[in-house]
Amino acid sequence: MADSDVPSGPIGIPRQGPRGDGHDQRYGHGRRPAPGGGAPRDGGSAPDMTELFLLRAAGPVDLEAALALHRRCTPATLAGRYHGPLDEADDYLPHLLDPRHGRALAARTVSGRLVGLGHLLWDGAEAEVALLVEDAWQRRGVGSSLLSALVEMASREQREEVYAVCRPADPGMAAVMRAVGLSVERHPEEDALVLSARLTALPTAAASPARARG
Repeated sequence: MADSDVPSGPIGIPRQGPRGDGHDQRYGHGRRPAPGGGAPRDGGSAPDMTELFLLRAAGPVDLEAALALHRRCTPATLAGRYHGPLDEADDYLPHLLDPRHGRALAARTVSGRLVGLGHLLWDGAEAEVALLVEDAWQRRGVGSSLLSALVEMASREQREEVYAVCRPADPGMAAVMRAVGLSVERHPEEDALVLSARLTALPTAAASPARARG
């Protein structure tokens, strides 16, 4: 995940629908163009940066849209999300979108374009969080909105801790975790950096996406 996904300012995320039903919709607004990072794999068309985005539960029905999202992402963005060969990235999606393994959230524009995916994967008393945001939509609050919602889900499921696995030289995920109010601990491993945050000490404001600041 790129450092450019750190939000540049506040966004409004009004809640629609009942709290905690897994289908809440929250809206954010695009802010500024993201820096370059290589061309998307399909040379994707330029998105409308005046569009809002909303969050909703994702599942197997979103597989085709998620594959299209992969094709629009640059190799650098995919490498920041998946830590194996890039030609195997598509193979992870059926597992990630299967509700038996955790929860998935999709960030879609109001016109229906999938611009981000967030995953919460069960791991005993912990849960792994992972984000993928289309290059053109990075630094617009998509990643932090997804992460805020995932953290709230983990808290409702009484998970004690969330963690993310990233590349050692990539500061982006740590910045997004701090941006939503998490106190991050760093655990270097041989080829990766594990970032963890306990939820028992999570501030109230950080636990509620409806009050997220970016």
